[in-house]
Amino acid sequence: MNESDSFKNAKKGINNKNNKAKAEESGNNGRDGYQSQPSSCHDFFLDAGEADCQECELESRFNCHPTAEDYRFYRLNLLPTIITGLLGMAGASVILKTWLPLIILAAACFIFWGLGLEVRLLCTHCPHYNKEGDRLKCWALRNYPKRWEYRPGPLSRVERALIWLMYIIITGIPLISMAAGAGIVISNYQDYSFPALLGTAGLLIAFIFSGVHMLMVKKRVFCSRCANFYCRLNEAPPL
Repeated sequence: MNESDSFKNAKKGINNKNNKAKAEESGNNGRDGYQSQPSSCHDFFLDAGEADCQECELESRFNCHPTAEDYRFYRLNLLPTIITGLLGMAGASVILKTWLPLIILAAACFIFWGLGLEVRLLCTHCPHYNKEGDRLKCWALRNYPKRWEYRPGPLSRVERALIWLMYIIITGIPLISMAAGAGIVISNYQDYSFPALLGTAGLLIAFIFSGVHMLMVKKRVFCSRCANFYCRLNEAPPL
């Protein structure tokens, strides 16, 4: 049997009965907003070469081979939110006369990404984590070292709670600090100039709009074709 025939036979292995059995075995069964984990056929596609994608009926539905271009586009999409957030927090810190919000944000980012908390909690459940090599081949955290074992299956409640907590901290701290800075400028406008009001309020609005735009692009371009069915943001079509 040649590689093309094996690919066709592997595709025939996708069936709802197999997915339902796996979901029931893991205790998920499609609850909590998660899709059932696809059959072993999907893992087969993830491990196959990119040349096989031309014959794969799932190629248009899943991004099984994220490229460096995907990673660069994803990072470029993050830049406006990062830049407006840092500038806005810097200005707010001057107005609030404290750098504590920036320090807390830096510490949270270091724990979440520097120490790899997100990778441990979320990425170790993703089929991309099971690919060959000691570094991730992903559109979000490309070349990040694999420090833990692959753990197929749904996230635990503790893992989901920790991920949401970190996202709330990383998003909430800039919003609260910038809103507080803008509020002080507005309530004490006689002590500040118009550029101060324009800067604080403008950066806050720009941060919100760029963040919403970033999420829309992420969900439309990446989450709609993502292979990690255990992520809350996954919007890939069910198999």
